[in-house]
Amino acid sequence: MDTSLNLDAIGDRTTNSFLIDMNRLFEKFVANLLAKRLNSYLIRPLDYEYIEKNGGRKVRGDILVSYHGRRIIVLDTKYKRITNDPEHTDLAQMNLYCDAYNVSNCGLIYAGSFHDYVITELRWGVKLHTFTIDLTEPNREKFDKNCSKFVDILTSRVLGKIRQ
Repeated sequence: MDTSLNLDAIGDRTTNSFLIDMNRLFEKFVANLLAKRLNSYLIRPLDYEYIEKNGGRKVRGDILVSYHGRRIIVLDTKYKRITNDPEHTDLAQMNLYCDAYNVSNCGLIYAGSFHDYVITELRWGVKLHTFTIDLTEPNREKFDKNCSKFVDILTSRVLGKIRQ
């Protein structure tokens, strides 16, 4: 059976489509994952923050992690693969988030196959933590291990050190 679709042969037909915003879905997935696994932290999806007084520009990161009322780190999810280093625009965005949310640590979380956890100093006193969550594993048990690996790295190398 030929399942190919020849668009030239369709003509004037109306179709319905179902679209999923994968960026938003990944953001919600990460927020839920962290909320379930980090019980002693407050994991909060973010609202817009004004970066200029009197109703000026506003920005919105994805997730804020707090510990006993203290903001620890702002996280931004990226449903794209990271090749080597984060893009310059992502670095600038994270720098802005640190100012807007008044934190000195931020994190970029990329979807895709596993890359090493990396710390970059954006400017004096402001650190960017770069993570990946390997979503490529079709086996549920191994997928859960990949998620646990991400949470373990975030907890041991970032959150545990920052909150001290």
